[in-house]
Order: sequence, then C-alpha cells, then structure tokens
Amino acid sequence: MENGIEGNIEETPKSDDPIFKKVSNIILANNELACITAREYFIKNNIDARILTTSLQGEAKDVGLVLASIANEIALHDRPLAKPIALIAGGETFVTVRGNGKGGRNQEMMLSALRLVTDKCVLAAIGTDGIDGNSDAAGAMIDYISRINSNNLNIEEFLADNDSNTFFKNIGDIIYTGATGTNVNDIVIMFMHCSLPP
Repeated sequence: MENGIEGNIEETPKSDDPIFKKVSNIILANNELACITAREYFIKNNIDARILTTSLQGEAKDVGLVLASIANEIALHDRPLAKPIALIAGGETFVTVRGNGKGGRNQEMMLSALRLVTDKCVLAAIGTDGIDGNSDAAGAMIDYISRINSNNLNIEEFLADNDSNTFFKNIGDIIYTGATGTNVNDIVIMFMHCSLPP
C-alpha cells in the first residue's frame, strides 16, 4: 500500500483507460440460464415445471423450511399450483457456522427441510461448482425414504453442529458431481407428485 501511496506502483486502470479498448466480456452462463435450462429439460420430459426464483438467499436452514412449506402446500392442497409439478429455485444461501461439523449451505438447507417436508415431495439442492461448503459433496436430496432412514438420527443435533454432510452420508442421500469448473450459484429442484425424468 505504501508503494501505491508513494507512486511507485501505478493506479489501477479505470474502465475508460485505453488499455480496455480491445477488451470485451461475454457472459456465457448464469444462474437464470441454468434454471431455464433445467425447466426446459423437465418440460421435454413431460413434467410441468416453473421457476420459483433465481435470487434465492438467506440463512440456509430458514430457506429450507420455507421451501419445504411451499412444497407441502402444493403436494397437499394444490396451492398455489397444481401437482404434479417441479419447481426450480436458483441463488445462493449462507450458513452461520456455530458447530464443528462438515457440510455446506445446500446440505444444511435440505437437512432443515427434511424436518417439515411430506412424503409426497422430493427436494434436491446442489452447488453448480460441485462444492458445498467444507465437504466434497455438491449437495443433497431428500424424500420420504430419507425420513425413514433418519429415524434414529437427531436432525436438530446435526443442524446445531453444522454437520449436514455426516447426516446425509449416514442415510445415503449425498449428491456428488466432482468439481465442475464453473459456478453459477446453486440450484434447488422440488418435485411434487412427479415421476422423476430419466
């Protein structure tokens, strides 16, 4: 910093600097495009699909409960949309780390949702870069079988320790993709009374 103040290092070029005249930037992908592509895939496979949002944010465990309540409302009451349907949400939540466990925002979101979601729903959340928090997973999925398999596990204890990765490894619902080499935030898919596409 001292070198910059003393003028030994030049100021960072500004956007109107001639050095940038030959520079152009093109956005090849973003979260909205990822959500649109997911929707097109489901529609091609005869599943009605809607994009809920491409600006999903907030504390992961709170967002998980909200998403589960939306899925339940559709699954149980056909409100605000009729089933069968898939909802897609994109964005990026965060985790306030208080424990010593292993996991990430997507796994914590799904673990929190598992506390509430009915047996008529399947939810999955993944990081498009293939990395979720301090784990080697991209995310996790939940369904009725997850609930059955978790009967001997205390969800609240795993949430308190931010240990969603260990929880999902125990029940076999971790999603691994490996590093993808790109990052357009996270994608959440919610199925209500749907047959999953191939």
